[in-house]
Amino acid sequence: MMRVIFFLIAFLFFSSSLRGQNEGVIAVKPRIAKPSAAFLGIGLASPLNTEAYFGGPSIEAGFHRRLNLILTVGALVSFSQVQMNAGRLKLATVALDARVNLIAVKDHTRLYPFMILRPTFGSAAHKDVDIKNQSFSGFAFGPGVEFSPPGSAVSVFAELAYLTTSKIYLQTDDGSATSVRSFQCMTISAGVSYKF
Repeated sequence: MMRVIFFLIAFLFFSSSLRGQNEGVIAVKPRIAKPSAAFLGIGLASPLNTEAYFGGPSIEAGFHRRLNLILTVGALVSFSQVQMNAGRLKLATVALDARVNLIAVKDHTRLYPFMILRPTFGSAAHKDVDIKNQSFSGFAFGPGVEFSPPGSAVSVFAELAYLTTSKIYLQTDDGSATSVRSFQCMTISAGVSYKF
C-alpha cells in the first residue's frame, strides 16, 4: 500500500514538472512601457502682487520619470522675465518637479489631469536696478492636463502654475530707494513631451 502511494506521488510530481517545462520561459512585461520623458514648454508669466509689474514670456525644459501609475518626479529649468516700471526683471529658476496624476495613468490612457508641485530655487537680474539679494527660493503648484495620441511617443500638455517666492531686495543705483518684493506669479504654459 505504501509503495502504491509513493508511486502515485512520484508520478504526479513528474508529470507536473513536465507540464511546467512545456510552458517555456514566462515573460514579465514592464508595468510602464516608457517611464521617462523629456519636455519643453513656453508660456506667459503674469505677476499678481503689484501694479508695477507686467507679464512677460516664460520657457521651461526638463525631464521626469513615472514611478507608478500616480506619481511622476523629475527636474526642470525655466527662464522668464517681467516688466517693471524701471525695466525688465529676468528670473532663472531650477525646480524639483513632482506630478500627481488625478487618475491612474496606464500606457493606453490618452487624456489625463494632474497636479504639479515644484520646490523652486532661482536668481534675479536687472540691468538698471541693483538687486541686493539675487538668489531666492519659492514654491509652485497648480493643475495641468496631458494628451497622448494613440501609438505616439510624443504628447502635448498645458499647465497653470502659481509661484510664490521669498523676498528680493531691489535698490536703485544711487541707493536712494530700496524695496522688498516677494513675487507671486501665475504662469500659463503649453508644450510637448517625448516619452522613452
